[in-house]
Amino acid sequence: MIAWPGARIESIVNNPHRHYALRLPRAILLESVEILSESRSTMVERSNPAALANPPGYSHVVKHGTTVYVAGQVARNSDGVTVGVGDFTAQAEQVFRNIQAALESVGTDMSHLMKLNVFMTYREDFPAYRVVRPKFVPDDALPVSTLIFCAGLADRDFRIEIEVIATMP
Repeated sequence: MIAWPGARIESIVNNPHRHYALRLPRAILLESVEILSESRSTMVERSNPAALANPPGYSHVVKHGTTVYVAGQVARNSDGVTVGVGDFTAQAEQVFRNIQAALESVGTDMSHLMKLNVFMTYREDFPAYRVVRPKFVPDDALPVSTLIFCAGLADRDFRIEIEVIATMP
């Protein structure tokens, strides 16, 4: 039990459910609000690592506490050039390298993946995906995963896009 000078527990008037209120002195309330405001404003970090193409209108990486969200990564290098046009394997490897760079930019890695959302445009690329993924995602740390075949992605040349959620070590 925590004790604060000047704090008292009071029964709420007309209280059929026996709820109680903790009355705190104003100084303690103001200090608590200040601490909460500081922690909330510093908990979320948004970044666009230099190793990735600079996107307009969104962040590649958002870190909230120990959770890391990485926006959908496509086969673009740091200069914004599409890698492997028409070559699924080259594109998938670039996508995983981008994810790796995004995670490393905030101090985590592929062994801390929790969730993969994979979007692919050609069903026939699935066997190649099954070959590329283990090169980057450790077998002893397999995340939950969703794979969706879709009609298209943001650029016609993209054959794969992957977004992830990871944790800090």
